[in-house]
Amino acid sequence: MGILDKITEKTKEAVKKSSEMAGEIVEKGKDMVEKTKLEAEIKKKKDEIGELVYKAYASGQTPDESAIRALVNEIKKIEIQIHEMMQD
Repeated sequence: MGILDKITEKTKEAVKKSSEMAGEIVEKGKDMVEKTKLEAEIKKKKDEIGELVYKAYASGQTPDESAIRALVNEIKKIEIQIHEMMQD
């Protein structure tokens, strides 16, 4: 194998490795975007819980526990999604 063949082979290997690394970076970026979206959903649901509690206490009532429990369960499901996504 001549020197030109060796250079060509090394260049091909470097391009392949760079391409693989770029693909991994893109996938990690997609995961981070999805994680951010899910975290925003969690924040929204926590805000909803706060709103329920505030309105209830502001009007002298007890907060609706079933509504709060439902929101907490939704948050837990999203947290599981995030956890599973980050395990991959």
